[in-house]
Amino acid sequence: MTTIDKAIKTQFNSEQEKALANILYSGNHIKHLLYNLTRPFQLNPVQYQILVILNEAQGIPLSFDTISDRIFEKEAFSHRQFDKLLNKYLIEKIQDDFRNKVLFRVTEKGMDMASDLERRTGNYLDPLKNRINPQEARMLNYILDKLRGWENF
Repeated sequence: MTTIDKAIKTQFNSEQEKALANILYSGNHIKHLLYNLTRPFQLNPVQYQILVILNEAQGIPLSFDTISDRIFEKEAFSHRQFDKLLNKYLIEKIQDDFRNKVLFRVTEKGMDMASDLERRTGNYLDPLKNRINPQEARMLNYILDKLRGWENF
């Protein structure tokens, strides 16, 4: 197993500094894996997340704000991502005149792609997830939530 200090060839002033670098490095590693997974479908990870969120809604249209609340990569999330999915006929736009909002729903083509991608994601990321046991995952989640200040435990 390569440690973070060996991977980026540096020494850290503290274990806390090393932990933060490790989080960034590991997050980028996982993001790179997702890019490799979604690239053959001509999607990026944000578009993939939008598809998954809409697919999980089981045909119920969702607003931009509702989807925005559930996206991991807030900085890359924009209306442009929706336009690209609309142009590929993976989602459709619905005008809600009652609430004067635009809603989005996954199309049949989008459902098929989302299901295929979710299956592939499991196959692709399961070996990574299985490197830690449930107790280690619980501890990691606790530490990450604590780091972000979400101390609702």
